[in-house]
Amino acid sequence: FFDKYYKPSNAVLVVVGDLDQKKTMEMVEEYFGDIPGGTPIPKLSGEDRINKGERRQIVDSPKANVPAVFIGYVSPPHKHPDTPALQLLNSVLVDGESSRMHKRIVKDEEAAFGVFDSRLGPSLFRLIGASNAGVDIEVVEGLMQEEIEKVQAEGITEEELQKVKIQWKKNFISGRQTCMQKAEALQHYAFFHDDLGEINTDMD
Repeated sequence: FFDKYYKPSNAVLVVVGDLDQKKTMEMVEEYFGDIPGGTPIPKLSGEDRINKGERRQIVDSPKANVPAVFIGYVSPPHKHPDTPALQLLNSVLVDGESSRMHKRIVKDEEAAFGVFDSRLGPSLFRLIGASNAGVDIEVVEGLMQEEIEKVQAEGITEEELQKVKIQWKKNFISGRQTCMQKAEALQHYAFFHDDLGEINTDMD
């Protein structure tokens, strides 16, 4: 696995800062030039067939301090046109004290959060809930499922949509302030997008 995927032909190197291009390229060559590039990795189609329907697994661990429930949905590849909608839905459900899951579940020290793990191929939309000692995890799962069913049946409100759009724009813009943030952004668009210039148009 390491030999196949961890190589220059499957990597992006980004250097950001007040630099001299000639000297920088000399340093890149010095530190990385002798690493074999390797053969290119075949592009993922993003059309892998995923088993339909619910699959459930219970994992017991003596290291777990509290019970938790993980609800995951297969989501499309990053370049799919539904990705922006899923990013905003994740915010509606779990971001901040006014999010649906927070208002419904985060009480009595229960907790809920989500992760939209967007990748080149099939991705994962996860919602995670944990309960404090003495709180039945089935109760937490039931509340989470109710909120999911509400979205399926009713969608979200215009007020919620406008709020998370503003939050997304704020995070998008503020995430360009440091050299590291700029490097991460350039890496993301070089790797996940067909055109690096989309870094300037993605907000639209």
